[in-house]
Amino acid sequence: MNDAIRRSLRSDEIVCVIPTLNECATVAEVVKKAKQFAHRVVVVDGFSEDDTCKMALESGAEVIFQEGEGKGMALRTIFNKVDGDIYVVIDGDATYDALEMGKVVQPLLEGEADMVIGSRLKGEMEEGSISRINKLGNRLFNYIINSFFDGKITDSQSGFRAMSRKAVESLNLSSKGFEVETEMTVKALKQGLRVSEIPITYRRRRGSPSKLNSFKAGSRILRTIFHSSLQKGELNVFEKEVPRMTEDDLKFVIRMLREHEMELKKISDRLDVIIEYVNSVKENQQPIKEVET
Repeated sequence: MNDAIRRSLRSDEIVCVIPTLNECATVAEVVKKAKQFAHRVVVVDGFSEDDTCKMALESGAEVIFQEGEGKGMALRTIFNKVDGDIYVVIDGDATYDALEMGKVVQPLLEGEADMVIGSRLKGEMEEGSISRINKLGNRLFNYIINSFFDGKITDSQSGFRAMSRKAVESLNLSSKGFEVETEMTVKALKQGLRVSEIPITYRRRRGSPSKLNSFKAGSRILRTIFHSSLQKGELNVFEKEVPRMTEDDLKFVIRMLREHEMELKKISDRLDVIIEYVNSVKENQQPIKEVET
C-alpha cells in the first residue's frame, strides 16, 4: 500500500481491536502489522495463561483485560472503554492478514459503508484453513441471514471487519461468545446500515489450538440469528419469500450431508429445540428468552 493511502488512513481515529486468549505465538506479528495503519492497537485479553500480554506490550500494543468470558464480552469491553472513529476487529491468531487493514477500512473512509466485512469466501483461503463442516455452516448461516434481510453477505462469520462509531453505538451488542459476529451482521442489516464486503486472505491457524466448538457455536449462532431478528416483536422476517438455492449450492449441501451425517444429526437435534421455540414465539408473540441447546 502506498504512502498516500497510509496518510489517508490516519485522517480518522482508527482503533484496531485484537481479542486474544493464549496467542503468544502470533500476537506480536498481528500487532506490528496493525500499527502501520491504526492510531491505537488494543489487545483485549481473556486472561491468557501464556505470554500473550507480554508479547503484545513489547510489540507496542495497549492491553486491556476483558470483562467476563468469550469473544463477545471482549468486544463489548473495548467498545465501552475505548473511543474511536473507526474500529477494526481482527483475531490475534494471524489467520487474517493485518496488512489488509487498509483496504478493509477504505470504504468507511470514503463514506461508502458503515460496516465492512473481510470476506474469506470472496478472497483466498489457504488449504486446510477452514474445515468443511465450518464452511457448510457458514454458507447455511449466510443463506438464512440473506433470506431474512435481502442481504448479499458471503461471510457472516468473519472475524476481520471494520465499523464506524455510529455502527458500533447502534448495535447494542449482547452476545458473549463467538456468535458476536453473527449478531453484528444481523443487526447491521436489520437497522439498514450500509454493509459491504472486501475479499481477504485467510491462512491456517498457527500456535494455540482453536477454541471453537463447531456444534456448540453453530447452535448459538442460529439462536442469535432468530433472537436478533425477533427483537421488538418484528416477526415479519418469517413472511419473506426465501430465494431459491442454486444447483451448485444444492450439490454442495448434499455432498456435505453425506460426508457428515453423524455430526449433522447432533446439530439437527439441537435445531429441533430452537425451531420449536421460535414457532412458539411466532404464535404467542412472546419476547425471546434463553434457549437451552
